[in-house]
Amino acid sequence: MDALLDVERGINGQSAEERLRMRKEQSAPFLTALEAWLREQCAQLSNSSVVAKPIDYMLHRWDRFTRFVDDERICLTTDGVEKSLPSVRSNRFLVLLPGRHHAFVGLLDWCDLDLAPQT
Repeated sequence: MDALLDVERGINGQSAEERLRMRKEQSAPFLTALEAWLREQCAQLSNSSVVAKPIDYMLHRWDRFTRFVDDERICLTTDGVEKSLPSVRSNRFLVLLPGRHHAFVGLLDWCDLDLAPQT
């Protein structure tokens, strides 16, 4: 996931067209590989696996997770919001620290976001 965040840091402050171009050029191939890897991992896990359910949940919402690649208005990070809400930031780190599989919790949060443009 660091690869996606590196791309986002690199395009921060760029024009909308440049953000979209860089996401399609750099993030999209990574996401294609990630989706294939997740599907492969899910196929190898039993349905009772602790990790299978969150992976399956994410894959069923893959279009929501990857929407940022096609919409330059979507910000992949929530740093600005988290800095203003210390308790949320603290809870996120508590969730992510125990192990690599818990990182899916942060990814799954993205799948539930309402990314429709605000009018």
